Amino acid sequence: CCGLQMSRWERLRLHGCSITEEDKARPDYVQCNHVNKTQVELKMANNPGGIKYKGISPEYTWTKVGDCESFDRKVVSGLDFNERKFNTSAEACNKLKKNGK
Repeated sequence: CCGLQMSRWERLRLHGCSITEEDKARPDYVQCNHVNKTQVELKMANNPGGIKYKGISPEYTWTKVGDCESFDRKVVSGLDFNERKFNTSAEACNKLKKNGK
């Protein structure tokens, strides 16, 4: 639900694509719109054992509180998976729904 590798459904929602009840019933639909991302970030950041980022691309994934909001803004502005540009036409939205790419 967070980062530039977030669920395609969350990216579609943030891009303003139409998400139907039929879409929401799909087994691969992730209900990110029901997640308080800031609350999850705070829990992760305050984990007693600590959660440290160990990936190779921190610019695409979560590393600190506030990153989810920042990534959401990037997607809303027209960026998509790994900062690729996204065409918000109905055709592009339907292609992403169908193919996941």
